[in-house]
Order: sequence, then C-alpha cells, then structure tokens
Amino acid sequence: DRMGLAQLTWERRAADRIGLRVSAGYQHAHLDPAAIDGVARIDSVLDGAVLPLVLQPAGTTSSVRAEVALAAPVSSRSKHRWQAGVSIARHVMRPELAASSGAIETVNGEAARVWEIDAASTPPVWHQQEASLYAGDVVSLGRLRLDGSVRVELLRASNGGGRAVSWQNVYPRAFATLAVAPDAGLSLFAGVSQAGGPLAPMALAL
Repeated sequence: DRMGLAQLTWERRAADRIGLRVSAGYQHAHLDPAAIDGVARIDSVLDGAVLPLVLQPAGTTSSVRAEVALAAPVSSRSKHRWQAGVSIARHVMRPELAASSGAIETVNGEAARVWEIDAASTPPVWHQQEASLYAGDVVSLGRLRLDGSVRVELLRASNGGGRAVSWQNVYPRAFATLAVAPDAGLSLFAGVSQAGGPLAPMALAL
C-alpha cells in the first residue's frame, strides 16, 4: 500500500481583524488488493461470506480539497466567537475490486456454489464531488456558554455507468454549558446535534 499527501495552509489572526484561513491539499493513495491465485476455495462456515473475500475495496484514489474559513476577531471584550466557511472536494477512484477470477464455495465441507467474477475490459473510474457550507457562533453569558452551528453538505458521485448518488443534507448543532462551580471545574452541559458520515467506499460498486 502507498499514500502521499501534500497540504498548504495560510492563516491570518489579529485582535482587530476578521480571521482568515485558506487551505488546499492533494492526496493520492493506492491500496493493493489481497490477490488470490486462480480460483478461490471458500467454506462459508469457516471463512465467512464469499463476496467480501473476492470483492475488496482496493485500487487508487486521488483527492483534491480546498477550504476558506472566516472567524471573529480575537477580542476578550466580545461575547461572540463566530466562524463560517466553505469547502469543496473532488475524488477520482480507480477501483481494483476483484481479488480472484472466481470462487468455489462449500458449506461445512459440502459443495454449494461456483462463483465466476467477470472483470471489465475497461478499468472503471468513479467520480465524487463534495461541497459544504457551515456557520456557527459561541456566545458567553457569564457562567453560561451557548454553542450553535449549522452545516449544509452537497454530494454527487457516479461510477460511470447507471449507478449515481446525489444528496443534500443540513446538519444543525446546539449545545449549552453551565459552569456550576468554576473553581472546582464542575459544569453541566446539554445539547442536540445531527450528523452524517461520508459515502461508503463500496456504495458505487452496487
């Protein structure tokens, strides 16, 4: 397996000026499949299901990402510490899914199925684009601190064939913290949030 990563970040923070951060990065990774010589022999009782063994999330991925973020001026007099930003990313995946040309499946030693894996004559290329916008604020009111934010995510991905994924999600977040005994470090907090994970690596293979 091999991976390379390069990232550049420029940041400005000053007491009387809005903070600014600009970053960009590139990542390239190659995951070698655990190749099986010839036809695999798999006992589903001892070895597990066939498909996860002969189809693996391997191959090459190249990613480009950029982000611009703004933040409130660094000031002890302000009760607010807001921030906002936007990020974009593009991923190109060249999967090498088939670890074997086929499999002979047995169940507890008894013959059950024969699997044949057809590899495409042209290597597949998957594309994924992402964009997100976020904004948040932290308000300090004596012993009470309120933290709220919202994030909007847009995603589109395609495997170059008939399979495509597209979604738009909004993720809100709100928390409150009350310092009951600051000298003792005792605080009470409560909050609610909604979050989502990235697209599963094998989602475009289905």
